[in-house]
Amino acid sequence: MILKQLLKTLVVVLVLGLVLTPSTTFGSSSELNEKIELATFIKNNEKKIRERMDHLKIKKNIQNKLIDKMKSGELPDSEKPHDIEIDIKPNEIKSITYPDGSVETFSFIDVNEGALEKCGSGYCTYDRTVAREGLLTSGKFKCRYTNVQKAYDKIDSVWDPYVSGKGGVATRTDFGIKKKREDSSSWARAILEWKFDAVGGTGSITHLLRIFVGGDTYKISYQNG
Repeated sequence: MILKQLLKTLVVVLVLGLVLTPSTTFGSSSELNEKIELATFIKNNEKKIRERMDHLKIKKNIQNKLIDKMKSGELPDSEKPHDIEIDIKPNEIKSITYPDGSVETFSFIDVNEGALEKCGSGYCTYDRTVAREGLLTSGKFKCRYTNVQKAYDKIDSVWDPYVSGKGGVATRTDFGIKKKREDSSSWARAILEWKFDAVGGTGSITHLLRIFVGGDTYKISYQNG
């Protein structure tokens, strides 16, 4: 009788232990679903993404590694959330290569040959295109700004916003001049914001491309997440 009672007690303890002890073997179901969605998205859109990789001049062996990485449910480094300021000269295209070989490019190019570049007594006005290109989505807009010596700079106008995506839908959510003229507290600024919704997975990701004008110069920045 004593042995039987001990066995019953042991069974109860084991059962309670199994019920009350949390499992640490698997990640959350949402994390697993996100990985499955990304892998499905890449499988369905691999050709389009490889076309973008060709455009960004990513070598074939690196492309294969990036595709395998995404098929396993992980974003390439260039598409993970980040916030950067780009040191870029006028009429320059700057490529940023990440540790896994993924690439994004930024450019600050005259709107067209013979575009407005008007200089007078102590000021210059420029028309340039601010652009970001990535593996999955890209955005750009045109901007006219004026640098004024010994006075506050300004953004005169912005126009022609454009967003695009490979294997998904890119939708503009905000665009315009947020501060027209520099002052003692901050620079003038304009933004292009968009969301990229991948077909078949990965959810919606917000992207923000900005230009700041002040101190007789400019700054370009980008963030996503």
